[in-house]
Amino acid sequence: MGKFTVREGLVQSEDAEARASVHRLCGRDVLDLADYEAVILTGLQFSVFAALRPFRDVVVTSQPSITDVAALAGGEHQLVSFGALGAMVEDFLSQTPGFALARDIAATGLTQVIIASQPRPSIAAREDARQFNRLRTLDRDGDGAFASQFVDKRAALLCKAAGIRYLPQPGKSITHNLYTRHPFMRGSVRLAAREGLSHGREDVIHANAAFGALVIDDALKTLESAKDAPAV
Repeated sequence: MGKFTVREGLVQSEDAEARASVHRLCGRDVLDLADYEAVILTGLQFSVFAALRPFRDVVVTSQPSITDVAALAGGEHQLVSFGALGAMVEDFLSQTPGFALARDIAATGLTQVIIASQPRPSIAAREDARQFNRLRTLDRDGDGAFASQFVDKRAALLCKAAGIRYLPQPGKSITHNLYTRHPFMRGSVRLAAREGLSHGREDVIHANAAFGALVIDDALKTLESAKDAPAV
């Protein structure tokens, strides 16, 4: 979907391979937004773990691990304000293909738009020193809950300003603040021509049908609450 754009109320692409992939999944390669009550987008780099990148270089005094501000002088992390960190996170998320597509769909006014947070990496990644170093550092330093909640809040603010509803990762699927529990990651299936082709055992970023069911339940609740909300 990253190669699709919105033109005159239609979600379409000039990329033949992208069109073929979407047609294989849903039986059409052009989506008329007027046909849908709501559109739910996930993935396309709009995720909590990707938006944690600013934490590699900067810190704020409200992080649990920051107990001595003076000790930060000359260190590898720069002290910034709460607002500055929020702006960095929102700037990163605003440049993702997922947000760009959601923003353009919402701008048509033809349907409701929800961005569902991409799942955090599997808890199996916690012990893998080859990747997700920033997550492990935040986890080790006791900043996991702060960072996770901070990014979710800024994602929600960014989406709200663009007329999009943000759906955080279902709480029951999260463990140690920054990871996804095993039962929601095992047996994930590829969006491939060969039906039922699963990801390899080493995969730690794709969730399964059980996770998808939680997201759909939360999305339906969000849409129902929107119907019940009083007109402004």
